[in-house]
Amino acid sequence: MDLAASARDHRWRQIIDLVHQLPPESRTWDAMVRDPQVSEEIAAMMLAAQDSDDTSDEQRPRGLSLREWTPEVAAVAALYDLVAALAGARKVRFPHPVSLVDEAMTRQQVASLEDVIAQMTPHALASR
Repeated sequence: MDLAASARDHRWRQIIDLVHQLPPESRTWDAMVRDPQVSEEIAAMMLAAQDSDDTSDEQRPRGLSLREWTPEVAAVAALYDLVAALAGARKVRFPHPVSLVDEAMTRQQVASLEDVIAQMTPHALASR
C-alpha cells in the first residue's frame, strides 16, 4: 500500500485502519497518546464505550511509557500483580503506563461525577 497515494486520494479511513493495526508500543501510538487534543478525543470515545458496557478501569499510578510497555513487560507486570495479590497486598501493583488519554479520562470522569453531584446536591460542591 502506498501511504502517499492514500493521503493524496483522501482515503483517510484506510490510513486510520492501518494505524489501528500498529502495536501499542509503536512510535505512532506513543505520539498519539501524548498529544493533548488526540488524548481528549480518545478519552471521550473510551468513556462513551465504557458507559455502554458499564465497566470501569481502576486508576493506575504513573509508570513506564507505552514505548517501554512491551508484551514481555506486561507479562512480568501480570505475574508481579498476581504474586502481590496472593501475598495479601491490596494496593501494590507494578507501575503501568499512564498516557494523557488516561489522565484526560480521569478528568472527564471527575467532571461528569461533579455534574451529577451538583444536580443532586447543589450544596455539596459549594463548600469546595
